[in-house]
Amino acid sequence: MKLLITVVFGALLAALPISAFANNACKAPAIITAADVTTSDGSEYRVETYYRSPKEAATRFITDATTTMAVEGAFAWSRQGATESLAGDNEKRFVIGHQFHALAFYFEQIAKDIAGVTDVSFGGQDYVGLQGTYPNEGTITLLESTDNRPYALILNLPEESEITVAFDDWRAAAGKKELPYALTVTHEGREFYYRYSDVSFFEGDVGKDAIDFHEAITAPGIDEINIHRLHRALMTAHCRGDAEMMARLTAPTGIVASRGEIFETTREQTLSRFASVFSRVDYTGYHDLKDPLVELANSRDIGWIVVNPLAEGRENESGELFSTQWAWVMLVRKLDGVWLNAGNASNLKQPPE
Repeated sequence: MKLLITVVFGALLAALPISAFANNACKAPAIITAADVTTSDGSEYRVETYYRSPKEAATRFITDATTTMAVEGAFAWSRQGATESLAGDNEKRFVIGHQFHALAFYFEQIAKDIAGVTDVSFGGQDYVGLQGTYPNEGTITLLESTDNRPYALILNLPEESEITVAFDDWRAAAGKKELPYALTVTHEGREFYYRYSDVSFFEGDVGKDAIDFHEAITAPGIDEINIHRLHRALMTAHCRGDAEMMARLTAPTGIVASRGEIFETTREQTLSRFASVFSRVDYTGYHDLKDPLVELANSRDIGWIVVNPLAEGRENESGELFSTQWAWVMLVRKLDGVWLNAGNASNLKQPPE
């Protein structure tokens, strides 16, 4: 019976609208939450979370000194007051570890090497569920209740004692699936009681039904993050078919090397070129297959970003689907404090013969 329940639970999770890749600029399951937190030692604060994928997530702790921490691609960063800095793997684990609803409902997007488990002891009872590798090392287990709801999470992370999260107060949410509006986190003998005022799921196109992460989380004044965001914004412009957005994100002049040719381009030519492109094709997916690599010159006013995207969509006239894999180096230039696309050198992966 426990094995059967595990299979059903796994099928339930697999049926949720999870993007085929973890960092699709066009579509992604997105979640915004806000909760008031009280602790077993009497302290109180507020937590807000924003989630689009394990590569685009943020957590904000609202206290006397509000702290925001975010994961963006290969980077993590933090902001406390006016102090901003790049961060590391511990902060990445911390940010994703507070995406409780994402961990419960998009478990298969976040965890790797997932397998069914049985006879997991929790609160004096044995449960079944799923277990996998947590991002940036560690193990995470998702337990189910007898009514096939996500019941609890157990996190075993590097250099941390065990963390448990128990879900409660299930409610219908805007006609969608029932969602938990309360949970209790237990760690090192302390309990943290979360009571949610907002749990919002968005599962459509970016800029339509889904949140734009860049609009939800104000960028820090960190060049590497803003170059990464420029790349992601250009991908989003493809998803929206927005030639004006492409032009706004492009320097007044630039140079492009593509398909065996080199040509100079202006912002106006960029607008015209992409208006033509978007009239012919509809991009439905734009994925970063690998984390983009960012480099900066010592002057910190020019740089480049190496990317490996997969573009998917449909030819408008024929209705034919396409899927193309690219690699390119985009040149970037900082003008009046804003990072802009200054050209690129690209190549297209050829299909096998």
